[in-house]
Amino acid sequence: MPGVKVRRTGGHTMHHQMVVIESGGKSAAFPADLLPTTSHLADAWIMGFDLHPVDTLTVKQRFIADAIEHDTLVFFEHDRAVAAGYIREQDGTRYVEPAA
Repeated sequence: MPGVKVRRTGGHTMHHQMVVIESGGKSAAFPADLLPTTSHLADAWIMGFDLHPVDTLTVKQRFIADAIEHDTLVFFEHDRAVAAGYIREQDGTRYVEPAA
């Protein structure tokens, strides 16, 4: 479907994937278990049951940098307080600005 992409991330499982949607110059991402909650923004926060944690770290760092640069709306599937938001970084600290 135009504007919808599935990207293999690996990490959590060998074939873990995320969905990216692009439309009208904007983008949204459902990174699934790559970044399940806002608490997982820190590089070191990787789930203990990820089968390939080094892959998770590499892809996660790349994804977060890209999400910040492109103002991507990110969905957090397991977060109890923030369903979706924009990842920001100020003075080296990452945080999520919840979607309105």
